[in-house]
Amino acid sequence: MIDRIDTGLDEWMDQLPPVPRVVSELLAIFACDDVSPALIANKVGSDPSLTVRVLKMANSSYFGNRSKVSSVSDAVVSLGTSTIKSIVLSASLPGSVPPSPYVRTEAFWERAFLVACSARWIAKRGGGVLNYETAFTAGLLHAIGQPVLHRAAPHLHESIMEAIRVGEAPLVAIERLAGSESARIGGAMALKWRLPRDLIEAIESQNNPESSSVYGAVVGSAKRVCDHGVQSLDRERLSRAGISADKLLSRCEDNEGIDIVDLGDWA
Repeated sequence: MIDRIDTGLDEWMDQLPPVPRVVSELLAIFACDDVSPALIANKVGSDPSLTVRVLKMANSSYFGNRSKVSSVSDAVVSLGTSTIKSIVLSASLPGSVPPSPYVRTEAFWERAFLVACSARWIAKRGGGVLNYETAFTAGLLHAIGQPVLHRAAPHLHESIMEAIRVGEAPLVAIERLAGSESARIGGAMALKWRLPRDLIEAIESQNNPESSSVYGAVVGSAKRVCDHGVQSLDRERLSRAGISADKLLSRCEDNEGIDIVDLGDWA
């Protein structure tokens, strides 16, 4: 687990866009043991853009609400604190991630959303006790280190560009040549932004099958599902995280597959 940022990386991190102030304040509120829904609603309501996104998501089919949610207060009560935290982070942090020199922004976030939806499905349907909204957020942010590799790890940049020039898919090249470094940088970014520890650990450990991070196990398996299908689930790693691969496979047989969020709901 990263407890500090390396000196060289720290110098570059000083140039990283900060998370919006309202997000920092909300993270501090979410970290409290006794969180007041009214306090959360007031803080979200102080940011018009965030308010619109929270209401848009609260009324999306992804969360299955049958009645229209017309206020932030209703959204907090309807969705719960954990889901609101997931929406706040998912709606706000992409704007703080610089564009990638390797892949179109749309393609980058499309892949991130697929991993996020897969991570949520694994956490929700695998018989464990994990918070599946935390799993979703971890999946969404798992690759935040990739777009900045050329600045934070320039020694890897030319190798990645050469692989892309000869025809390898950009995200495949990055994962093959710089997967561990990308995860380390992403973990450092999450630490810099003071994100919850579960998310920092998940981002940092996603490629390490020996890690004890349960959300890292979920994200790592979610990536495999997106690339190779559900049969590629890492059974041993998921088992250590309290999740049954057999239950997930049986869900697929019962047509309870992965729910994919409509990207328009997050725009």
